[in-house]
Amino acid sequence: MHRLLRRCSYNAVNSVPMCANAALLTGTLRDAWKFTGYVVTDCNAFDAIYSEHHYTESLEATINASYVRRGLHTMNYALITTDI
Repeated sequence: MHRLLRRCSYNAVNSVPMCANAALLTGTLRDAWKFTGYVVTDCNAFDAIYSEHHYTESLEATINASYVRRGLHTMNYALITTDI
């Protein structure tokens, strides 16, 4: 049975948040395992990448690091409430 949906976690490994982890989301999940479904999170993961993990310098950089470049989809589109 093929799964169409995976959810990334809030934790970080080697200081890289899972929802912005290229090795996990692109290298392993998409390339090695040939996963073509959706990788989702909720809106709090984006905030955690920026404000808790301090992985990015801005909300815009967070979205670029996870949503745009890693193919992450969000389950809550009310996430972005400020102008970027």
